[in-house]
Parts: sequence; structure tokens; C-alpha cells
Amino acid sequence: MVRWSDLSNEERAAVNAVANALRVFAVQKKFGYIDRFANSYSAESVKHVLYELLRDLKSLESRATVEEGRKYIIVDNVKIALYVPSRSHVETFVKLVEKDLAIAKLAAALSLTY
Repeated sequence: MVRWSDLSNEERAAVNAVANALRVFAVQKKFGYIDRFANSYSAESVKHVLYELLRDLKSLESRATVEEGRKYIIVDNVKIALYVPSRSHVETFVKLVEKDLAIAKLAAALSLTY
């Protein structure tokens, strides 16, 4: 099992990037993606959920407002910071998940710490 302390700075950044992306939905109390990450049974299932997550984030991004260089969406009069992970973060995250599926559960847990 991969431990947080064993991860490089780049790997930690990738896990945090995915957690921040999931947080967009956690703040809205939409836990579907988070639950699917936490309960994934294979790296392939994580990749599938990650694809769906990124697709939804890109859709939200097209409707986002920009303030002080940050993107936000407004849901029920609440401003939510929108975060879309970079390509390198996604690639690093997938490599980690392929080594240890528990990384997906960690990202899910971190997303709930807002």
C-alpha cells in the first residue's frame, strides 16, 4: 500500500488536484463521483469515473464566471471554486491508481475536507 509520506511532491499534487476537482461536487452535496472513486474495484473503473468527472467539469467550466483569475460556478446562490486538473496531474494520478487503488479512496476522502 502506498503511503502519503512515500509520495513525491508531484504525486501529492496530482492526488490533491483530483481531490480539488471532486470537491466541486462535494460542496454541492453531490457525492456520486466521490462514492464511485472510494468504492472502485479496479484501476479501469477509476479511469472511467475520472473521464466522466473531467467531462462534467469541462461542461461547468464553459458556464463559469472568472474573478481575480479564478473560475467559479454559482449553485443555489453559493459561489463554488471550479478546479480542473492539468493533464500531467491526471496522468500522474492514473499511474498511482494503477499501482495502488487506495489512492482513489484517498482522493475521495480529501475531497470531503472543505
